[in-house]
Amino acid sequence: MAKRRTGTRKSSLKTSNARGTQRAARALSSLAGQAAFMEGGKLHLFGIPGPVISRITTEPRMQRIPINFYLNAGYVVNGEFSWTVEIRYLENGRKDYAQTLQGRMSPGRVNRVAWQVDPGDMLQGGQCIVSIRVPWVHVNNPNNAGVWNQTWDQLSIRGDNPTNAEVRARLGEIAWQVTAYRESRFKQFKDGLPLYGPPNGFGIMQLDNPPATSRQLWDWKQNCDGGISLFKQKALEAKTSPHEFESSTAKPRTSRPSSCVWKRISATTAGRTGSGTTASVSG
Repeated sequence: MAKRRTGTRKSSLKTSNARGTQRAARALSSLAGQAAFMEGGKLHLFGIPGPVISRITTEPRMQRIPINFYLNAGYVVNGEFSWTVEIRYLENGRKDYAQTLQGRMSPGRVNRVAWQVDPGDMLQGGQCIVSIRVPWVHVNNPNNAGVWNQTWDQLSIRGDNPTNAEVRARLGEIAWQVTAYRESRFKQFKDGLPLYGPPNGFGIMQLDNPPATSRQLWDWKQNCDGGISLFKQKALEAKTSPHEFESSTAKPRTSRPSSCVWKRISATTAGRTGSGTTASVSG
């Protein structure tokens, strides 16, 4: 009989530990996600999930990433826990991985923890993956302890479009404003993700050849600056090597704005105002 009671106690302890592990930690509902979301009365489906945990402002700057979790009643954090935040954008042929943010915290024997991750100068959106590793223990039973490993991968970071006035001010010359408006209607993002145009164009200036940098996908100012730099380069090439320039622009599109911008730059430089060399920008 004594052996039976011992076995029963061990079995009960194992069952209790198993149940404790399952019940010990629950994520707040704000961290739950799905791949479809409603916006503007329309259902959107993306490879990148819809629930937005942070945004890239028009400054541009990435907002702090809020993270919080709580343990069930009777359970507390047992020592130091660790966390990581990974951000990646793998849509439309891109393979952009931001530097992993990570850290450790020792909040004491508490039931709930909330903090904000400062991304610093990082400017990267897309899918956001948050992982935590939390040691826990029951307040009345030190033998009922364990480690909770949890990952949320159904989160995203999205960007906010600048105003049309901000874009026009950044671009300056009317020729570049016209091109940007034709290419993107002054939009860097669509549904918070980089505006994409085949074959490889991204952002306000639809940079594609050379390929846009990761920063140019999420920083609208650098996207504009990159477009201006490219157009100036094309203009110089056309001036110094017109035959080579004509040959290159006769090929299938690699950088959509280059040929039409050159016409406008040459017209502006020469002071002509003929048909096809001027346009108005609205918005």
